[in-house]
Amino acid sequence: MKDIRNIPTKLLGNRAPIVISLVLAALLGIVLWEGGQHLSVKAEAAGLLLPDPAAQRIAILKAQQETNVKLDELLRFLKSGKLKVIITSEKDTADEQKKSKSKK
Repeated sequence: MKDIRNIPTKLLGNRAPIVISLVLAALLGIVLWEGGQHLSVKAEAAGLLLPDPAAQRIAILKAQQETNVKLDELLRFLKSGKLKVIITSEKDTADEQKKSKSKK
């Protein structure tokens, strides 16, 4: 009866475990590569939107620019003198609310 375990050792010598490991690693890499491409195709076919970091950054930048424009308009309005801001304490505000409720 032949011993099957010795066949790779006879063919490749002491390098058999390394060669077998490399072949299996290459096979695994090919399977993962092909599987990853199939997943992206399936996601597109299913209509799933994968996150796009560049698009997210552009959207954040546009939102910041819009906020800056609004802040500039607010500052311009405050500097024009058409609006007067009065700062009061919480106690004064509570008293004013009580007075307005009692009048109703």
